[in-house]
Amino acid sequence: MKRKLLDIFLVLISIGFIGCSSSNKATFSDNNEIKFISMPDDFNLTKKIKGIFFLYFAADNNLSNYVNQDLKEIIKASKKNLNLAYFIFIDDKSNESKVGLIFNGTPYLVKTFEEINSGDYKTLENMAEFIKTYSINNLKISEKLWNNAPFYLIIWNHGDAWTYYP
Repeated sequence: MKRKLLDIFLVLISIGFIGCSSSNKATFSDNNEIKFISMPDDFNLTKKIKGIFFLYFAADNNLSNYVNQDLKEIIKASKKNLNLAYFIFIDDKSNESKVGLIFNGTPYLVKTFEEINSGDYKTLENMAEFIKTYSINNLKISEKLWNNAPFYLIIWNHGDAWTYYP
C-alpha cells in the first residue's frame, strides 16, 4: 500500500511541476529547439534515482510540432523533481529517432537511430528493453535499484488528461 501511495505521489508531483516556469540548463538550437547534449563519461545514476519515467513520443505525424514545447515542460519539471530520471524516445518528422535522458534539468542524448516505425508495438518493447540495458550497463544503475524504483510508462498522444487505474 505504501508503494502505491509513493507511486501516486511521485506521478502527481511530477505532473504538478510540468507547467511551472523557471530557467533550465537546456541549450537551444537556432530555431529554439531543445538540444540534447553529450553525456559526460563519468555520468551515472547510482543510488540517485527515486523514480524512472519512460516517455514514448510517437510523433512522426501532426504531433511533431508539439514535441519541443513538451520537452521544455519536462525539463522544467525535472529541475523541481530532483532524482527522477526521464527517458524519452522521440520519433518525430526528422529522419532520425532518438533516446534522451532528462535528469535534474539537463537533457542528455543517449542514442540516435535511423528512422524507426514508432507505431509498431515491437518498437515500444525494444526501446523499453534498450533503456533498461543502457541504464544498467552505462549509467551504473544496479539491477536491484532498477527493479525496485517506481517505473512509469507514458505513451504521448493526442489526449490531454491522466486517468489512474489501480
